[in-house]
Amino acid sequence: MMKVVGCSCLLLAGILGGQEIGRMLKLRRREQEQWFQKILLLKGEIQYGQTSLPELCQKLGQKNGTRVDTFFYCMGERLYVSRGEVPFYAIWQEEIQPLVQELRLEQEPLLQLGSYLGSLNRQTEIGNLERYIEILRRQLKGEQEDFENRLKMVQALSLSAGMVLAILLL
Repeated sequence: MMKVVGCSCLLLAGILGGQEIGRMLKLRRREQEQWFQKILLLKGEIQYGQTSLPELCQKLGQKNGTRVDTFFYCMGERLYVSRGEVPFYAIWQEEIQPLVQELRLEQEPLLQLGSYLGSLNRQTEIGNLERYIEILRRQLKGEQEDFENRLKMVQALSLSAGMVLAILLL
């Protein structure tokens, strides 16, 4: 009787573990899509609005408290506090590192984007944002194809691991 309960617990743990990993993958995917939307908004504001970067970053960071929102809000705060004493690129480099790792974004294009934002030439900013948007669009499209397969694989492997452990217990 105890073995049956133990096996059931192992199977349940495998299933729930797979679902939790799947939930985390879905959350990261949603945040990547949110990053894409924020970059589009950033481009629109730079192109058509007359908002300063600190105000713009804070405006982009006031939605619903995700990692992307927190990034933009912290950027805005640090830009206000520095008042131009610290270059935009230096703040960008420090703040972008955790986001790159958490969302698994390509680091080099993001660092290049940060080097052009905050420049005096709006056309240069817009051109670089458009290039980054295209890079990001390709990256997200490639990951969308892999995402569904990865999700199914993780759930199947976790169930299989639970089954193997249950069989070993018997």
